[in-house]
Amino acid sequence: MAVDFDRDGILQSVIRLLDLHVCGSLGGEIMPEDANPQLDKGSAMNHLYFTLPMSLNYQRNSYALWKSALASYCDTDTQKVFSPKIVKAMDIATLGPLLTRHKVALQPNKQPVIWQTLCASFADLFDGDIRNLFAHCGYSAASVKRFLFGT
Repeated sequence: MAVDFDRDGILQSVIRLLDLHVCGSLGGEIMPEDANPQLDKGSAMNHLYFTLPMSLNYQRNSYALWKSALASYCDTDTQKVFSPKIVKAMDIATLGPLLTRHKVALQPNKQPVIWQTLCASFADLFDGDIRNLFAHCGYSAASVKRFLFGT
């Protein structure tokens, strides 16, 4: 089945969006995740830094979440929460305060369990490196989704 596109209409919409962006009508150019420690983009830690906090992003302000993630990463006492093998070996009584210190976790009982479960999966299945999940799934978002949801 062929889909007809109104190319001129699409082009006019794109031009209008660009105009709105240039005049600032679409909001700021700083994204919540721009609050990051500027890790090497290809590094395992960079991938973990951008993945783990999203597991706790339940109806909360994204700017606040990423500010908290950055504070936790920059704090030498809490930085270890981004290392799946270390987190897997922790008990929840230790992990909870580390995640709540800078408010990465807002729910002190439920969210540390979520974080630790995710870290244990990364540690057990992918040697603590989420990039191995992507490689395992052929760098396909659809394959990652099928793997994660067992479909």
